[in-house]
Parts: sequence; C-alpha cells; structure tokens
Amino acid sequence: MSIEINWLGTDGSSWDLLRGPVRTSVAGITGLAMPEVKRQTKETALRDGQRQTGWKLKPRPAWLPLKFKDAAATDVEGIQRDFWRSVAIGEQGTLTVTDGSGATRQLGLTCEGDDGYAYRLDPYVLSDAFGLTMIADQPWWEGPAVEFAYSLASEGALPTFFGNGAGATPFYIIPAQGGDSDTLANPGDSAAWIEWQLSGPFTYFRLGVDGHYLGGSIVGTEGQTLIVETDPLRQLALLDGIKVTRQLNEIDWAPIPRGSVTPVEISVVGSGIVTARITPRYARAF
Repeated sequence: MSIEINWLGTDGSSWDLLRGPVRTSVAGITGLAMPEVKRQTKETALRDGQRQTGWKLKPRPAWLPLKFKDAAATDVEGIQRDFWRSVAIGEQGTLTVTDGSGATRQLGLTCEGDDGYAYRLDPYVLSDAFGLTMIADQPWWEGPAVEFAYSLASEGALPTFFGNGAGATPFYIIPAQGGDSDTLANPGDSAAWIEWQLSGPFTYFRLGVDGHYLGGSIVGTEGQTLIVETDPLRQLALLDGIKVTRQLNEIDWAPIPRGSVTPVEISVVGSGIVTARITPRYARAF
C-alpha cells in the first residue's frame, strides 16, 4: 500500500503529483503532518509556570518540491504552462491525500511563490526542480463530507448512509432503545458542527445535540427546504435561501466533540426528511 497525492488546481485541472508529468521530489513535502498551535496562557504570582486558557491553530504552511518529468521537462508551452495556470495568484486549489485504504483528506492551499525559481539554462533544454510555497488559511485536513438522512414519515432512522465514495469516513447515527434519541459519532480530531437540512412540509422542529437545542415554529411547505448551519463562522437558518434565524425560539449551538459518540434528538412536526451533515477535520493528512 502507498499514499496518493493529487493537486486540484485553481483552474479545475487535476495533477497526480506522484505519477504524473509534474512530480514531487525527495526533498520532502511539508504540511502533511501536525499543525502549528498558538496557545493562550496566563501567569499568576501564586502559581508556578503558566495556565492554558485557550488555543487555536495557526495557518498551515506547506511546501511542494516538484519537477517536470519526461516529455514535460521541455514542453514549456504545453504541460508546463498548463501547470503554472493551476496555481493562479491569490486563488485556492486543493491538495488531496489518499491513504492505503482509499480514504481521502483534503487541504485548501494558496500559492505564495516559487522560492525564486532560477533557470540555469534554456528551459527548452533543461528543467530544474522547483518548490512551491503554499499556505492553508484553514489549517485542518478535511475528510469527505458525510451525511445521514432521517425520515419523518417512518418510525426510525433510514438504514442508508451517504458518504462520497467507499473511502468516506464513517459517520454513524444509531437508533437508541425506548425513545426518539439517537447517537452520532465524530471520528475527526476536531469538533464537528452539523449542517441540518429539513425538507417540507413541516410546522415545527427541535434538534438537540447532547441537551443543547435549536428549534422554532418555522413553517415549510411541500418543496421548501430549511437549512440550519451551526458552525461558529456561519450560524444561521435559511428557508429557501431567506434568513429566518430570528424565528428560532431556542438557540443553543453545540458541536459533536472529537472522537465522541454524542446523543442527538430529532423532533419535527411534518412528513419530510431531516438530513444531518458534517465534514470531519483532522490534524494530519493520513
């Protein structure tokens, strides 16, 4: 078994960086391992050392040592030009790493330069190795988005799990005994925030994560969709794209903690389908 590394360029082009015309060298890729952490600490006169009050991840730097191979080595106006178009200034591409089991993780990267790439000779004669300095503004590696659908018209959860291919990260909701509560597992290294989607018709909903509830008497007719996003960067409710956050009468945003199995409650007056969706986040590429 071995990993695969693919670059999805800013122009939508795809590049196999291990077997394609542009390949990584043995100089060593950075950005695949642990991220850099910025800790917030506090010192007091009554305590030795310090106390951690919080932390966050810094933007993740990455470096891709590359070389044009075989026919690409002198194809200045073809393959080389196409590749440089895939790292457009100020735009974000995606680095995807696939492990030996077929599971994938992705990191959004923006190119910050080519390390002052210098051409020793005519590029039509010789192509030297070069390095791309990249930055991930969002430093977590993301697994495939996965979701679970719950039918309001049935007595329990649908048995079907959806996950963007065989390599998707497991995302389980398991019916509990003697009640309408379920449990949800987050396999990632970071808390996962649910995106809820309710299809109409419905007149009321209450969605709970370990005792923290979101709910309201929002009316959705047949064909309408309510999306409730819980991520701290975008906490809102949208009914067919129109903000209805102020119509929520219960607001207690809560994530699924990392590596945990957490109670989830779904209570809806209606007959559509409720979908819970998360994107697992990881500290490393594999």
